[in-house]
Amino acid sequence: MGKITKIEEQKNNKSRMSIFIDGEYSFSVEKIVALERGLKEGTQLSESDIKDLMSESDEEKAMKQALKYIAIRQRTKYEMLTYLKGKNYSDFVIAKIIDKLEYYNYINDIEFIKAYVSAFGGKYGEKRIKSRLFQLGVPGELADKFLINLPQVEACEKDKNKYLRTHKDCPREKLFTYLLSKGYSGETISKVLDGDI
Repeated sequence: MGKITKIEEQKNNKSRMSIFIDGEYSFSVEKIVALERGLKEGTQLSESDIKDLMSESDEEKAMKQALKYIAIRQRTKYEMLTYLKGKNYSDFVIAKIIDKLEYYNYINDIEFIKAYVSAFGGKYGEKRIKSRLFQLGVPGELADKFLINLPQVEACEKDKNKYLRTHKDCPREKLFTYLLSKGYSGETISKVLDGDI
């Protein structure tokens, strides 16, 4: 048990407060946590209270960082887990943040897949999209559900024509390889190159 003798805003991080117990620095917490908990000079804290405050503060900090991360672009659950682990939060804090983000629909893998397929379905082949989704933590079988109706032949034809504008006398093998690199299946490429559309 100890008594708070001083609470001070940190110089380098205005959103955190340094807490001094019995005249010595003890720990720091997010300012919002200190305010919500009514921390002030003279407040008595047990070891258990300090542990709870630090855990609550970690959650607050993790949530702020998670929200900044998804403000850049939509994220998968796997990306968020990886990001928060990289920030060295405990598994307990990470699980709580993920639950909150899913509850408020800030992360939703199904919506992410739909948006991704919609954005890149006309630019890349199914294999490339599936591979990229897999890198982002989306299981292949889940991705397949949204890739099944992708207009691959039309997209492949478009890429073929675009490539041939700058590579007029391109041999078939080179064109085939190029289209493979865009993520189209061999079957789709053959259909396009053989005119079986």
